[in-house]
Amino acid sequence: MKLKSMTPEMFKDLFKPNPDLRKKLEVIYNNASCTGCPSEWFFPEPHKGKIPKDSPVWLGLECCSRCKVRQECYDFAAEQHCLGVWGGVLFGWSGPTKARIKTP
Repeated sequence: MKLKSMTPEMFKDLFKPNPDLRKKLEVIYNNASCTGCPSEWFFPEPHKGKIPKDSPVWLGLECCSRCKVRQECYDFAAEQHCLGVWGGVLFGWSGPTKARIKTP
């Protein structure tokens, strides 16, 4: 089965049953560099091996590199076992991968 990229609205709906998590996510999202960016940059198709050079994920990772809530985003994803690009790291279907943008 092929997964589709998730829109921010779809993603927020996942946390509707838990108002505390939803509020935490909204605080992060409202202060993040990714607000308004295409969801394809952050929620890619499942992959195996290296990320292709033309993948939009690299744009998401670059966006994270200049974000002021990067650490909070990463922590949220690690605690909630999220998939996709969070806090400058691509969380894969088996945990965080090595794909990340280094910042000074």
